[in-house]
Amino acid sequence: AADEAAQRRAADEAAQVAQAAQAEADARAAEEAMPVVYKLNLAAEPATVQSLTALVGEPTLVQSLTVQAETSAGTRECVYRWLRGGVHQAAIEAPTYRLTAADVNQEITVQVTPVGADGSLGQTLSKTTPIISVASEVPSKLQEYLNHGSCEFHLVDAEHKERLLLFTLKNLKLRDKNGKSTLHKDGYSQVRMELALDEQAFALVFTGKKGVSVNLRAPKAIVRDLIFLTLQAFKDPSCVPALPRSTSQMSHQDALGIGSAAMPRGAQSPASSIASEAPPASELADGVRASIESGSGKKGTISGRRTFSFSRNKKDKS
Repeated sequence: AADEAAQRRAADEAAQVAQAAQAEADARAAEEAMPVVYKLNLAAEPATVQSLTALVGEPTLVQSLTVQAETSAGTRECVYRWLRGGVHQAAIEAPTYRLTAADVNQEITVQVTPVGADGSLGQTLSKTTPIISVASEVPSKLQEYLNHGSCEFHLVDAEHKERLLLFTLKNLKLRDKNGKSTLHKDGYSQVRMELALDEQAFALVFTGKKGVSVNLRAPKAIVRDLIFLTLQAFKDPSCVPALPRSTSQMSHQDALGIGSAAMPRGAQSPASSIASEAPPASELADGVRASIESGSGKKGTISGRRTFSFSRNKKDKS
């Protein structure tokens, strides 16, 4: 009798499981058989950018560009894409774009796409600036560095240690705070500078034997931009007179930042003897560069109207 009761209970449980499975299958079949209904709100206004005002802001280094879009009532938001020389700058998605040294001599384009309430995208409109220029103080300062033969900038690294960045005619040196110990050094063809989103931060990549990247921070945004342009100038001095110049002058604050770079005393010391009338400073810098690049090291090398002596006076041991 006990066995019969257990068998009946097992049969009842199996029947219940089968009924539940069948009910679930019937529900799925009924759901699949229902027609799919797409609801369209024909009265909703499509998302459109009706007009773009001209980019607000002067196309000059350290200035900011802002685009203003007039949109339809059906527009939930706008998507902004900025392009430098046709290359998309993915990190910048706001309606305002700050111009940096990397933008100089390039056109900047903004593309504005409206987004509707349902997420649909409207037609994209765009605006493009003229070539980005620099204030006249910038090429003047760069030429001053070249004429002098060197310049230096005081920075801090990622560990907040003070560093000295020294430009010479031959190479770029990153030194300690006092400039006594050289941490990294490479020729200009082996150095590149990568700008960070933080307007004062950047990385110097030395691609020579050590192959190291150093994260640094300038005291001001204009100083970082000036370092970028100084690197280009020492790589190719002919780029300085070719820089597009703005008719407007730099602000007082930015002008102070430009003046914060120092030129080490005695940087053009290869000229230890001078003959005849002094040539223009640009001729002097070209002469020093030619002497270094030729590697001649000969005493009395003639450059312009000056005579350079690269040998040191030896002390009389007697």
